[in-house]
Amino acid sequence: ELDDLHAVVLSRESVAPYLNRVLRTVGLEAEERACFISYGHLFSQEFVHLTDRPKNNLSSLVAKSYVALVFVPQALYDRQAPLKIQPTPDVVTRILMLYKGVPATHIGRWRNAVKRAEESVQRWIDIIDLDVRRNDETLCRVWQWESLWYPSDEC
Repeated sequence: ELDDLHAVVLSRESVAPYLNRVLRTVGLEAEERACFISYGHLFSQEFVHLTDRPKNNLSSLVAKSYVALVFVPQALYDRQAPLKIQPTPDVVTRILMLYKGVPATHIGRWRNAVKRAEESVQRWIDIIDLDVRRNDETLCRVWQWESLWYPSDEC
């Protein structure tokens, strides 16, 4: 869940370096990490200018000083959104990250998540529960990675 008990909270400027460490640990190559991180320019300075328009719901994320994020366990993701592939690959790796903006005025509600952001990113490997064979290039492998913005103003 995207809450103080499960998520990490980072300053907007810290999100890209943090995700790079997580995704490198997971096994994504540099190009794949860059695609995931830059998708929609969500955490870059350019994004501020792109979303500085009225009625753009993403502008509310930019207005937040912090970002809360959590990676969903693969088993839960598989149950909620089954993926059928033919022929069946040897290994399917699915990474889903949920995130939302957190205003500075609400950071006190996220004390545990702020502390958790300082822990090793290895914790996400255990939480996502990825197949250890995911980097075995002799196998037929499929990778899917997504991020979903949780647009709630409730923090």
